Amino acid sequence: MSDDNPIRVPAPRRVPPAPPSAEVERLPDRSGPLPLSFAQRRLWFLERLGRVGHAYHMPLALQLDGRLDRDALRAALDALVDRHEVLRTRIVADGAEAAQRVDPPGGGFPLRFEDLTGHADPDAALAGLQQEESTAPFDLAAGPLFRGRLVALAPDRHVLLLTMHHIVSDGWSLGILTRELGVLYAALHEGRPDPLPPLPVQYADYAAWQHQWLTDGTLQRQETHWRQILTDAPTLLDLPTDRPRPTEQDHHGAHLPITIDTDLTTALKTLTTHHGGT
Repeated sequence: MSDDNPIRVPAPRRVPPAPPSAEVERLPDRSGPLPLSFAQRRLWFLERLGRVGHAYHMPLALQLDGRLDRDALRAALDALVDRHEVLRTRIVADGAEAAQRVDPPGGGFPLRFEDLTGHADPDAALAGLQQEESTAPFDLAAGPLFRGRLVALAPDRHVLLLTMHHIVSDGWSLGILTRELGVLYAALHEGRPDPLPPLPVQYADYAAWQHQWLTDGTLQRQETHWRQILTDAPTLLDLPTDRPRPTEQDHHGAHLPITIDTDLTTALKTLTTHHGGT
């Protein structure tokens, strides 16, 4: 498999320390609602606020060259859903707040198939399908919060379109998903068992631990710090731009390619390393 949109894995960010092994052993009960992480709460609020559209959709297109074992690919995707609880998670209302609901394994991956092998212009049709897949809305409460479409362009040329909501995934996760999909596909195609070790901790466990970590006054101290730092900060930054600020914000954008030479790239990496940045 090759990726026609190469994944750029970001450098590690500063995050709370990993939960000690003793805390990992006390995993929350899956039979009831589970707390959202603070990042998930923010995205849930924005979704309820409306007007964000597909700004928080995470589309990925994987180009698959050569003879494709479609049964092995579907089985590999199903195995990923069973392996990662977050791919079986829905965000449901819990009073005035929201909570995670983890569905049981065995539901499979919602994969559709599109045959463009006889199309007059398959690449143009593919572009239309990519747009359709990346912009179709998700229902956070009903789920699933991911979807896929396998597009055949020729007998030996396919593209796998995957789209996930940011509330269950991020840029780093896309790299993990792609790597594990390749490992599972190869094993299942060759008739070997699943080679991936079981996951001792799932995202819902991290979210629960994150809430525990912030119950000792940490959250209040951080809030107080930023309220002091941002005192008297302007509501809007009046930056010089090439066109006036729109009356209402939207989330339409485009890609602007920029080439940075080797010397500048090396200098930037040295600078960020020195200051502990990304």
